[in-house]
Amino acid sequence: MSKKEIGIYAIGVAILLWFILSTIEVWLHSTRESDYIYSRANVWAIMTTRTKEMKVVDCRIDKPTDTWLVTVEDIAGNQYQYYDTEIQYNGWIKSVTMQGNLVVNIK
Repeated sequence: MSKKEIGIYAIGVAILLWFILSTIEVWLHSTRESDYIYSRANVWAIMTTRTKEMKVVDCRIDKPTDTWLVTVEDIAGNQYQYYDTEIQYNGWIKSVTMQGNLVVNIK
């Protein structure tokens, strides 16, 4: 075998291993924790993570934790909530990264 063939096989094995480890992470957490955020290196999370621009429609203080409960809305009218340490004003546009229906990151 040439070095080129060995390199191609090594890359193929690495990709296969990546898919296997990603699948194992999904299997381990799919039944126990519904709010589990998968690692950024998980191939299935990469395929299902999406970033959309959303508008802030509500922001109120959450008394037990003293953080802000922010509600954002996408263009289709779907609303999602997340907690923030700073007030977010209605009408502000945020870049929201989501895994499924979970808010993962806000910018």
